[in-house]
Amino acid sequence: MHSLFLRVSVVILSVVIAAACSGRGYEQKVPDYIMEIENVTVFSEEDFENADTIRLIKDQEFGDSDDLFFANVRGFITDDSGRVYIWDIAPGTLTIHLFSSDGDYITSLGRSGRGPGEFNSICCLNVRSNRLYVVDIALSRITTYSTDSFELLETVSIDLNNLNSAGQLSGKRFWRHYFIDDETRLLAYKVPQRAFENTPATIHYFTADSAYQELGEEVLKQNDVLENWGDSNMGSIMKQFSFQKKPLITVTPTGRIFIADSDELLIRELNKEGDEIGGFYYPVPRIPVTREDVRNSANEMIMNIAESVELPKVWPIMQSMWSDDNERLWISTFTETEDELEWWVIETDGELIGKFRWPGDREAPLYINGSTFTHIQGDYFYTREEDAETGLQTVVRYRVERVTE
Repeated sequence: MHSLFLRVSVVILSVVIAAACSGRGYEQKVPDYIMEIENVTVFSEEDFENADTIRLIKDQEFGDSDDLFFANVRGFITDDSGRVYIWDIAPGTLTIHLFSSDGDYITSLGRSGRGPGEFNSICCLNVRSNRLYVVDIALSRITTYSTDSFELLETVSIDLNNLNSAGQLSGKRFWRHYFIDDETRLLAYKVPQRAFENTPATIHYFTADSAYQELGEEVLKQNDVLENWGDSNMGSIMKQFSFQKKPLITVTPTGRIFIADSDELLIRELNKEGDEIGGFYYPVPRIPVTREDVRNSANEMIMNIAESVELPKVWPIMQSMWSDDNERLWISTFTETEDELEWWVIETDGELIGKFRWPGDREAPLYINGSTFTHIQGDYFYTREEDAETGLQTVVRYRVERVTE
């Protein structure tokens, strides 16, 4: 399964050069503190300037039909056979739609409610060992379906009384769920930011057993994006800006944990005890932040926040980080263009496989908890697309090719 995509050779040097040009503002020198970190490989600008080009070729759509209309696609995953599970969330709608790899609609799973096979929220879907796991953050439970028969197998509650026996979760709310292996889970709990305070929310990660009866030690703590508060005619309002630093985390299918802060392309790997066991760094040139950037991301209601918020000198480097089933990291980075991102595809040891430019909104909401708008499996890249005129949403599969000189 360790494919490096279909390789296509080209002799037109300008293709590679054009893909390598970033148009970024400030050059980036390697900070001293990076050089002092153990087990981190530091790459040079030469290591990414002439990267191979990744090409995406549209292959299949999964979307609205005469029998199905998406209310609000909030995420999607695939299984080993290429079937696509799309979760659809809107007032009164909480369900998972299942499509074949050819785009044919198969069935739906679940609905809004509190009974067996019903959800108050949908998050963090995972397919393992012929089972589909669906996390319900609101009800603190995991619903499991067979991917062979699609029947409901079991519902397991996350027992907060047992998990919080040592008081580690006091003042925290359930936030995210990850699989480390068949016996171990990684649970994220959040301490919210207080209104009008300048201390960001914190996200705390703990290991737990598969029965959710025993909570391990805290293995990681991340600061969330700072909330910026202000007043309006409607009362207190809050805004988080995309130029602010945010935490990133991805867990590979084999349970490897990778973390980062979006302001540096510094990726660190943790083991399940929380020890740093590796990582890598790229000195990516930076893009200046201007007050006009902030105004462009604000409406009239929050303009006073946009005018007063403290600006960093430069944009963060990364917008998102994902992992695929072959242990590769897919990192979207900001560019000088508001409606375009540059994606880096990287081996977990830091070796750059290739890059590509792709449409993306620099001012897009930072994230919606439980949402997954990008998924990569095998040699396919899945993304959500929306028709600007009709608002209709589809999940689109692209075939990935690596173009080499």
